[in-house]
Amino acid sequence: MSRISYNNSNLKFIIKTTRKCNLNCSYCNEKDYKYSSSFDIKLASVFFSSLKETPNCSRLEFIWHGGEPLLMGITFFNKILFIQKHLFNNGVSINNVIQTNGILLDDEWINFLIQNQFFIGISHDGPASVHNQHRADIKSEGSYKKVIEAIRRLQNSRISFGLLTVVTNDLIQFGAEKLFEYYTINDIKNFSLLSLRNYFEDPYLLKKYYRNYSSFMAEMFLLWLRKDSTNLRIREFESKLNLFFGLPHSLCKDGGNCVGKYFGVESQGDICHCDKFKNRENFHLGNIYLNSFQDITNSVKFKELIKFENKIRSKCKFCKWFKLCKGGCLYDLLEMDESGVKLGTDECFQFSIYENISKNLAKTKVLNEFISNSKNYFT
Repeated sequence: MSRISYNNSNLKFIIKTTRKCNLNCSYCNEKDYKYSSSFDIKLASVFFSSLKETPNCSRLEFIWHGGEPLLMGITFFNKILFIQKHLFNNGVSINNVIQTNGILLDDEWINFLIQNQFFIGISHDGPASVHNQHRADIKSEGSYKKVIEAIRRLQNSRISFGLLTVVTNDLIQFGAEKLFEYYTINDIKNFSLLSLRNYFEDPYLLKKYYRNYSSFMAEMFLLWLRKDSTNLRIREFESKLNLFFGLPHSLCKDGGNCVGKYFGVESQGDICHCDKFKNRENFHLGNIYLNSFQDITNSVKFKELIKFENKIRSKCKFCKWFKLCKGGCLYDLLEMDESGVKLGTDECFQFSIYENISKNLAKTKVLNEFISNSKNYFT
């Protein structure tokens, strides 16, 4: 069987380190998944050894996800780093990212992450009145106090980190302006605004949420422009502005075809396309204990999945923003399509975000920075 042709020079793996967690977030869809064990060192050795044989790969990124990955302890991650350094000593660049709720993020952890050049993503949903509604511990007590203390430690350490904020209906009701003010007062300079996923079973509620999310993002974009600061980074807007001015995207959801670039890795060794698709059988590609990574990316199922992605994205080709958006996040696109959202209209939140950006572009310091770095400006 001939090898499928795709660019595998830069691969990213979202690793389900553990599904154990010290929080019980209301919108979490990980805790009820069929696999509940944790990633172990044996699997790491098999998995990394298989990746080592991937031809033409120059960069690997491992996103340690959960559950709560810090529950695995520093000793576990020291072993992971040892295996990485032992196996990937042939010029392959290694990036490690850890996504945490921050509860266990003390000075020892921060020093370890600094020394080993991890990038930190910390989940935080704004002020206590909103954060605690959805991010409580197993005793139903709010986690805000511990999380904001962790953020203060990160700020004092001067380590690079970003916040991931889930835009719930409660946060939408709280308001973009109040959230923006809260993050400004607390010197938060890098955050992302995530939509809810796999949350609404009723298509009507999903469409309603997307409209509200779009309006929230539109208001946030205007606030960001008015702030006019190159030090304030909101990932969704930075990435899309890159596209407007001919620069590379910085978020996976803005890169178009993603099958073969992002993989989810389960604790039993299962490999799927992106961790978001863990409940969709046609996105499961194999098991690293049974199949080498090369076998997985050369399989009939992998090729069929690429065809499936192309077919789904082609539904957006009539949209005025397709050349930039390319259909957006594949998971979001599938969810919208299956719920009867009219793609290429303001029912699609990606369409609305691009419309809003195009109508509100202005000559600010933020935009001038993008323009000055672009070789393809207005070409």
